[in-house]
Amino acid sequence: MENKGQGHDSVQKDKIIMVKRILLMAAGLLIICSILTQVLFLYLQYKSHDTQVIVYELEQEEK
Repeated sequence: MENKGQGHDSVQKDKIIMVKRILLMAAGLLIICSILTQVLFLYLQYKSHDTQVIVYELEQEEK
């Protein structure tokens, strides 16, 4: 009877370890996605700034 109890405990531990791994992977993916969106946002801000500078220079040339 004790062997069955220990086997069940090890199955429970394996399930807990699996859940922890899945949660860690999900957290890692969230962190990676947030970093990528921040980088993309900064890149888009940089590009829009470049565009604004070019438009400003063109307007100055027209005057």
